[in-house]
Amino acid sequence: RAVAAAKMIVRLLNEQTADGYVFRTDLRLRPDPGVSAAAVSVNAAEAYYQSFGQNWERAAFIKARSCAGDIALGAEFIGRLRPFIWRKYLDFALTEHERQGDAAVGQRLARASHQRAHAHALWTVAPCPRHASCLLGQSRPPRGG
Repeated sequence: RAVAAAKMIVRLLNEQTADGYVFRTDLRLRPDPGVSAAAVSVNAAEAYYQSFGQNWERAAFIKARSCAGDIALGAEFIGRLRPFIWRKYLDFALTEHERQGDAAVGQRLARASHQRAHAHALWTVAPCPRHASCLLGQSRPPRGG
């Protein structure tokens, strides 16, 4: 029943109207999308992220907040993911991943024409908050919010 409801909600959100999309939604952005149902339990999602969570998923959860549905349950879920989001020890694999990402951006800038280089340069501002969260805040959640 939850799976059918989730699929219906995603279909409604993705439906294009005269005003455009309500909200682009991708069911592939969920725990283990290749094999899991469209709706999974909090325990199953927590187990997935703790065991198999990717760096991009960790980064996405840094700013995650409960905003709809059962707000208390959403806050509890995010709280349960804190050990995944905010690692206790410095993650050298993550910092290397970030370094490689920056190198790839640099290579694209070098290949880009002058006109496109400006657009690419604007995109490179994004690593600043990523680096801050990866290097300075791995062991603690952000203040506020």
